[in-house]
Amino acid sequence: MKVVNPGGSYPCIVKGWNILRQIISAKDYMPKYYEPFESILLPLFEFISDPKKIDFEDDILLAIKTLIRKRKGVTENVWRMVPCFSQVLEKNKHCFGLLMDTVNVLIVTGRDFLATPENKPMLDHFVTLACTALFSLEDAAGKSISTRISNNAEGAVLL
Repeated sequence: MKVVNPGGSYPCIVKGWNILRQIISAKDYMPKYYEPFESILLPLFEFISDPKKIDFEDDILLAIKTLIRKRKGVTENVWRMVPCFSQVLEKNKHCFGLLMDTVNVLIVTGRDFLATPENKPMLDHFVTLACTALFSLEDAAGKSISTRISNNAEGAVLL
């Protein structure tokens, strides 16, 4: 299934994500209906496993970040998506962008989970993301060395 629209976003996808963001942000629904809503969103979240096929990975990242903040915790479903973040970083030419905010919320909120020895592989994913950005020679904007240096700095900040 090919989802990318090279000429721009599909209006129905953009409007759909706007509606979903409103529901996720609503105090009336979250955290009361968090679990059923997360299970409804899982098929959409799974698109992040191959972000080159979509143009709404930022919407997925914003939704994940909002859900974590509303729940004040990270679910197993969200942890399962962390290995896919390297593909998002690759698509963005090693520029974190919105991924940085989501990763920060994941690490801060899930610090107890990450601190246990059996979850070290999950922590290693974050270290790999940081090192990829820190030592990248790619320039996401294709314009200047200062853009590349700021992308490298994102990796340093994450470490």
